[in-house]
Amino acid sequence: MDQFILQDSRSLTGTRISWWENGGGYTTDVSKAEVFSRSAALAQHESRETDLPWPLEFVLSRTQIAVDHQYIRPVRLVVRTWEDPCYVSVKCTHDGNDLVWVSSTGQTADLVRAAVFTRAQAAELFGSEGARCSREIWPKTYIDAKARPIASSADMTVMQALLDTGITLAEPPRRRVRRPKCEACGRFVSASQARASYCIHCN
Repeated sequence: MDQFILQDSRSLTGTRISWWENGGGYTTDVSKAEVFSRSAALAQHESRETDLPWPLEFVLSRTQIAVDHQYIRPVRLVVRTWEDPCYVSVKCTHDGNDLVWVSSTGQTADLVRAAVFTRAQAAELFGSEGARCSREIWPKTYIDAKARPIASSADMTVMQALLDTGITLAEPPRRRVRRPKCEACGRFVSASQARASYCIHCN
């Protein structure tokens, strides 16, 4: 187990984990994450504790397939046959930047679990004026070409990933909480008193 990818744990995009991107920057696309050796990943984590090392194999075995709405455009549904396969997305609903799909059990952001309809079925179920306000029909071939693997923080934790690896994460430094002081007398006051510019010692 000598291939690792690094999470930027300072923030998530929805439930999506952000990784160091190959070539610089950050990405939620696991296929674009920079791959490090164990020693290089640990060295980076030691220099900045918010960069967390994950075994690549662990992440790849638990990815979802998702579609970032920023990289798709409305497309005209050209009906070659009413049997053409389609997905149906839920309008104005996302996990981070990723589309949410109609599934057999409700809704999902994992394209693998999205329901596949024929064009005829989609038109019957979601083609009415009311349904078009909340659902959008997409050609399966178009969406499949835009899909990418992501890792969801709802499905995995770094502690699970590092179990049995012998790796111990660095403890983040504790932040000292500075108590506010009265500008007039220099004595400590509560946060609410400081916001109100009120000091019990001076008044």
